[in-house]
Amino acid sequence: MRPTNEKRMELLRARRSQIDAELSRLEARLRTGERKADTRRKILLGALVMQAMEAEPERIGAWAKELLETRLTRPRDRSLFNLDGSESE
Repeated sequence: MRPTNEKRMELLRARRSQIDAELSRLEARLRTGERKADTRRKILLGALVMQAMEAEPERIGAWAKELLETRLTRPRDRSLFNLDGSESE
């Protein structure tokens, strides 16, 4: 016996709901992976710049200090680099 049109529509809606939920989970996992990769890139870049600053303080250190002075505006961020005259946390 074949299901009625109403029953078939109900089954299809339930399947669509399951597919939508699975898509949402996969999209969230993808976004999480992208955020983790972005954070890792920032950490690695920061570490490389800090190493370069120690190796070449006159050139790279001066460039980085100028960049920090002009680009960091939030007091909390500036205090991390001792740009406000106080000790960093």
